[in-house]
Amino acid sequence: MKTQRRPPLDHISGMRALLSGWIVLGHYCSFPPQEGVFTLLLGRGYVAVQGFIILSGFITHYAYHDARYDAWPAVLRFYAKRFGAILGSYYLFYALTAAWRVCFDWDGVVAHADSMLLSLVLCQAWLTGVPGRVSVPGVDGNYPRSS
Repeated sequence: MKTQRRPPLDHISGMRALLSGWIVLGHYCSFPPQEGVFTLLLGRGYVAVQGFIILSGFITHYAYHDARYDAWPAVLRFYAKRFGAILGSYYLFYALTAAWRVCFDWDGVVAHADSMLLSLVLCQAWLTGVPGRVSVPGVDGNYPRSS
């Protein structure tokens, strides 16, 4: 039996859009953040990531809390849809980024081939010292903690 669709929460979706914009813009800031309120805010993208994850979890619960998952096929369908959406967009943007780098930054492709291969198999954060590895300021020692 299908459950009735709940009304969308546009204000939550708007907050998620702002947070994702903050994350994307933060990737174009120089690290560690330079002086200035704007760059200090963008340099704290991990705050936006945490907020985005919390709001996404809320939206997922809001959308699926009435659904029944009392059989394995329903559970597997749920996870296949969730992972399919995430991995599909990840590999789409991976391919676009790789194509951009091949066309306009071949030296970067050669210099960071190991990082690109690790990203292809979703292992880029497993090894330390790899160029392009995701770092968390103040946590993994790559950036000094603010006092």
